[in-house]
Amino acid sequence: MKIIKLNETQFLNNYYYASELKKLAKDIGIQNIMKLRKDELEKIILKYIKTGKVNNSTKNQLTHKNKIEDTLNLNSYIKNYKNNKKTWIFINHEVRKLEPNFKEKSGAKYWLNRWREKQIEKGNQITYRDLVKEYLRLTNISKLPKIPSAKFNNFITDFLKNEKGKTRTDAIKEWEKLKKMNSPKNYISWKKE
Repeated sequence: MKIIKLNETQFLNNYYYASELKKLAKDIGIQNIMKLRKDELEKIILKYIKTGKVNNSTKNQLTHKNKIEDTLNLNSYIKNYKNNKKTWIFINHEVRKLEPNFKEKSGAKYWLNRWREKQIEKGNQITYRDLVKEYLRLTNISKLPKIPSAKFNNFITDFLKNEKGKTRTDAIKEWEKLKKMNSPKNYISWKKE
Protein backbone atom coordinates (compact mmCIF):
# COMPACT_ATOMS: atom_id res chain seq x y z
CA MET A 1 0.00 0.00 0.00
CA LYS A 2 1.38 3.39 -0.98
CA ILE A 3 1.04 6.41 1.25
CA ILE A 4 -0.70 9.36 -0.34
CA LYS A 5 1.17 12.56 0.37
CA LEU A 6 -1.81 14.83 -0.10
CA ASN A 7 -3.81 16.64 2.51
CA GLU A 8 -7.56 17.12 2.26
CA THR A 9 -7.32 20.60 0.70
CA GLN A 10 -4.80 19.48 -1.91
CA PHE A 11 -6.99 16.55 -2.87
CA LEU A 12 -10.13 18.69 -3.10
CA ASN A 13 -8.36 21.41 -5.08
CA ASN A 14 -7.26 18.97 -7.77
CA TYR A 15 -9.34 17.51 -10.53
CA TYR A 16 -9.01 13.80 -11.18
CA TYR A 17 -10.28 11.79 -14.09
CA ALA A 18 -11.92 8.50 -13.15
CA SER A 19 -8.86 6.58 -14.43
CA GLU A 20 -6.60 8.61 -12.12
CA LEU A 21 -8.87 8.01 -9.13
CA LYS A 22 -8.90 4.28 -9.86
CA LYS A 23 -5.10 4.19 -9.94
CA LEU A 24 -4.90 6.17 -6.70
CA ALA A 25 -7.50 3.87 -5.10
CA LYS A 26 -5.59 0.78 -6.23
CA ASP A 27 -2.33 2.21 -4.85
CA ILE A 28 -3.83 2.59 -1.36
CA GLY A 29 -5.45 -0.85 -1.38
CA ILE A 30 -9.08 -0.19 -2.20
CA GLN A 31 -10.64 -3.32 -3.67
CA ASN A 32 -13.07 -3.80 -6.55
CA ILE A 33 -12.50 -0.28 -7.84
CA MET A 34 -14.03 -1.01 -11.23
CA LYS A 35 -17.46 -1.28 -9.59
CA LEU A 36 -17.30 2.15 -7.99
CA ARG A 37 -18.57 5.44 -9.36
CA LYS A 38 -16.24 8.43 -9.49
CA ASP A 39 -17.97 10.15 -6.54
CA GLU A 40 -17.68 6.96 -4.46
CA LEU A 41 -13.96 6.72 -5.22
CA GLU A 42 -13.48 10.35 -4.21
CA LYS A 43 -15.26 9.78 -0.88
CA ILE A 44 -13.26 6.65 -0.07
CA ILE A 45 -9.93 8.28 -0.98
CA LEU A 46 -10.81 11.39 1.02
CA LYS A 47 -11.69 9.23 4.02
CA TYR A 48 -8.32 7.50 3.64
CA ILE A 49 -6.54 10.87 3.55
CA LYS A 50 -8.36 11.92 6.75
CA THR A 51 -8.00 8.66 8.69
CA GLY A 52 -5.17 6.69 7.08
CA LYS A 53 -7.51 3.69 6.91
CA VAL A 54 -9.01 1.88 3.93
CA ASN A 55 -12.62 0.77 4.17
CA ASN A 56 -13.20 -2.14 1.78
CA SER A 57 -16.70 -2.92 3.03
CA THR A 58 -18.46 -0.37 0.82
CA LYS A 59 -21.78 -1.75 -0.46
CA ASN A 60 -21.01 -1.10 -4.13
CA GLN A 61 -17.82 -3.11 -3.95
CA LEU A 62 -19.80 -6.35 -3.78
CA THR A 63 -20.04 -8.34 -6.98
CA HIS A 64 -23.46 -8.94 -8.48
CA LYS A 65 -22.48 -11.37 -11.23
CA ASN A 66 -24.16 -14.41 -9.68
CA LYS A 67 -27.38 -12.68 -8.69
CA ILE A 68 -30.50 -13.25 -10.73
CA GLU A 69 -31.84 -10.09 -12.34
CA ASP A 70 -35.10 -8.69 -11.03
CA THR A 71 -38.24 -9.31 -13.05
CA LEU A 72 -39.16 -5.97 -14.58
CA ASN A 73 -42.71 -5.62 -13.35
CA LEU A 74 -44.31 -2.70 -11.47
CA ASN A 75 -45.18 -4.97 -8.54
CA SER A 76 -41.72 -6.58 -8.28
CA TYR A 77 -39.59 -5.64 -5.31
CA ILE A 78 -36.17 -4.26 -6.15
CA LYS A 79 -33.60 -6.79 -5.00
CA ASN A 80 -30.97 -7.09 -7.75
CA TYR A 81 -31.37 -3.88 -9.68
CA LYS A 82 -29.45 -3.58 -12.95
CA ASN A 83 -28.76 -0.06 -14.19
CA ASN A 84 -28.80 -1.09 -17.82
CA LYS A 85 -30.55 -0.29 -21.11
CA LYS A 86 -33.24 -2.95 -20.58
CA THR A 87 -34.19 -1.50 -17.17
CA TRP A 88 -34.31 2.08 -18.49
CA ILE A 89 -36.49 1.07 -21.45
CA PHE A 90 -38.92 -0.46 -18.93
CA ILE A 91 -38.85 2.60 -16.61
CA ASN A 92 -39.34 5.08 -19.47
CA HIS A 93 -42.16 2.98 -20.94
CA GLU A 94 -43.99 2.92 -17.58
CA VAL A 95 -43.42 6.64 -16.98
CA ARG A 96 -44.91 7.43 -20.40
CA LYS A 97 -48.04 5.50 -19.43
CA LEU A 98 -48.47 7.95 -16.54
CA GLU A 99 -47.37 11.03 -18.45
CA PRO A 100 -47.52 10.63 -22.26
CA ASN A 101 -45.56 13.87 -22.92
CA PHE A 102 -42.76 12.83 -20.58
CA LYS A 103 -39.31 14.21 -21.39
CA GLU A 104 -36.12 12.96 -19.80
CA LYS A 105 -34.32 15.46 -17.57
CA SER A 106 -30.58 15.78 -17.11
CA GLY A 107 -29.53 14.47 -13.71
CA ALA A 108 -32.80 12.69 -12.93
CA LYS A 109 -31.35 9.20 -13.50
CA TYR A 110 -28.43 9.98 -11.20
CA TRP A 111 -30.73 11.19 -8.40
CA LEU A 112 -33.12 8.28 -8.93
CA ASN A 113 -30.26 5.82 -8.41
CA ARG A 114 -29.17 7.65 -5.25
CA TRP A 115 -32.79 7.60 -3.96
CA ARG A 116 -33.04 3.87 -4.68
CA GLU A 117 -29.74 3.16 -2.89
CA LYS A 118 -30.83 5.22 0.12
CA GLN A 119 -34.16 3.38 0.38
CA ILE A 120 -32.41 0.01 0.30
CA GLU A 121 -29.78 1.13 2.85
CA LYS A 122 -32.64 2.12 5.19
CA GLY A 123 -34.16 -1.35 4.77
CA ASN A 124 -37.22 -0.05 2.91
CA GLN A 125 -38.71 -2.49 0.43
CA ILE A 126 -39.46 -0.65 -2.78
CA THR A 127 -41.08 -1.82 -5.97
CA TYR A 128 -40.46 -0.83 -9.54
CA ARG A 129 -43.75 1.11 -9.27
CA ASP A 130 -42.14 3.19 -6.49
CA LEU A 131 -39.11 3.70 -8.71
CA VAL A 132 -41.23 4.85 -11.68
CA LYS A 133 -43.18 7.30 -9.48
CA GLU A 134 -39.97 8.73 -8.02
CA TYR A 135 -38.44 9.12 -11.47
CA LEU A 136 -41.51 11.00 -12.65
CA ARG A 137 -41.36 13.21 -9.54
CA LEU A 138 -37.68 13.99 -10.15
CA THR A 139 -38.24 14.90 -13.80
CA ASN A 140 -40.94 17.37 -12.73
CA ILE A 141 -38.68 19.25 -10.31
CA SER A 142 -37.78 22.58 -11.88
CA LYS A 143 -34.13 22.45 -10.81
CA LEU A 144 -32.43 19.32 -9.54
CA PRO A 145 -29.40 19.62 -7.25
CA LYS A 146 -26.02 19.47 -8.93
CA ILE A 147 -24.42 16.06 -9.22
CA PRO A 148 -21.64 16.07 -6.60
CA SER A 149 -18.75 14.70 -8.62
CA ALA A 150 -19.52 16.38 -11.91
CA LYS A 151 -17.09 19.25 -11.44
CA PHE A 152 -16.48 19.66 -15.16
CA ASN A 153 -20.17 19.58 -16.09
CA ASN A 154 -21.13 21.89 -13.23
CA PHE A 155 -18.42 24.39 -14.24
CA ILE A 156 -19.53 24.37 -17.89
CA THR A 157 -23.17 24.87 -16.90
CA ASP A 158 -22.39 27.72 -14.50
CA PHE A 159 -19.98 29.36 -16.95
CA LEU A 160 -22.47 29.39 -19.82
CA LYS A 161 -25.26 30.59 -17.54
CA ASN A 162 -23.23 33.52 -16.17
CA GLU A 163 -20.86 34.47 -18.98
CA LYS A 164 -23.18 35.99 -21.57
CA GLY A 165 -22.12 35.59 -25.18
CA LYS A 166 -19.55 32.88 -24.38
CA THR A 167 -19.50 29.49 -26.05
CA ARG A 168 -18.89 25.95 -24.86
CA THR A 169 -15.43 26.20 -26.47
CA ASP A 170 -14.73 29.27 -24.31
CA ALA A 171 -15.93 27.38 -21.24
CA ILE A 172 -13.65 24.41 -21.97
CA LYS A 173 -10.63 26.71 -22.39
CA GLU A 174 -11.36 28.30 -19.02
CA TRP A 175 -11.89 24.87 -17.45
CA GLU A 176 -8.41 23.86 -18.57
CA LYS A 177 -7.03 26.96 -16.79
CA LEU A 178 -9.06 26.21 -13.65
CA LYS A 179 -7.78 22.62 -13.53
CA LYS A 180 -4.23 23.98 -13.10
CA MET A 181 -5.18 26.37 -10.28
CA ASN A 182 -4.76 25.43 -6.64
CA SER A 183 -8.38 26.14 -5.80
CA PRO A 184 -11.74 24.36 -5.74
CA LYS A 185 -12.82 23.30 -9.21
CA ASN A 186 -15.95 25.40 -9.58
CA TYR A 187 -17.16 28.53 -11.33
CA ILE A 188 -16.93 30.73 -8.22
CA SER A 189 -13.23 29.92 -7.74
CA TRP A 190 -12.56 30.57 -11.42
CA LYS A 191 -14.36 33.91 -11.23
CA LYS A 192 -12.27 35.01 -8.22
CA GLU A 193 -9.06 34.30 -10.12
